Amino acid sequence: MTRQAKQLMQSELAKNREISRYGVTSVSREERSTIKELDLTGKAIQAQAVTKMIRDYAALETLDLTNNVLGNHGAKDIAKMIDENNTIRKLVLRNC
Repeated sequence: MTRQAKQLMQSELAKNREISRYGVTSVSREERSTIKELDLTGKAIQAQAVTKMIRDYAALETLDLTNNVLGNHGAKDIAKMIDENNTIRKLVLRNC
């Protein structure tokens, strides 16, 4: 996948209707391994979906979960996954 295609994919994922509270539903395994930034602002995504995505998106460096209700249990699960993940460098949790 070219750099331009990756950037387009990242941009489309940030605003795409295919992102639901259950996670990103139509991204191939190959695409998941190359996406570095994911903006899930206000998508009402569930913490369980986030932890799965952290596991599945091997190259993910930046994850924005602004305006998602994660709850205490969800936040703990996400923190545990990030602790196990070596690639995430930036996690945005405004209004969570």
